[in-house]
Amino acid sequence: MQYTATADTDIGIVKGTNQDSIADCYRAICEFMTAQSVTTEHSKADYDTLFDEVNRAIEVVDRADDGEANYDKISLYYATILLINSNAEYIAAVGCDRDEVSALLDDMYDKSMGIKSILACSICLKTFSTARQTITTSCTHRI
Repeated sequence: MQYTATADTDIGIVKGTNQDSIADCYRAICEFMTAQSVTTEHSKADYDTLFDEVNRAIEVVDRADDGEANYDKISLYYATILLINSNAEYIAAVGCDRDEVSALLDDMYDKSMGIKSILACSICLKTFSTARQTITTSCTHRI
């Protein structure tokens, strides 16, 4: 089953808004993970494209200051940490730069800790610690 919402009608997001940009990022992550579930693995170019999309969404949420800004921020930061953690072996196998991936991971952690929510910080801290170890181990074994 494939979900096909139009951003401006089915889920109440107006095209061209910050929410639309964030939705595009989540859509890209979902499409990436769906494709990965039916193929053996993605290429380095696929990961680079995905990380570019994530970075564009991060720029959007970092500027957000509406009532949903903190939720959008912590959700995206957490999703990025999870994405890196769950794909660490693949990321290493295709030759993504460990320092770049680690920098993105560190950035997500730092930004998560900047949000005034004990629960959000706790969740991100646990996941970050696991992701940091996973990416370090995966990349070290590939070098």
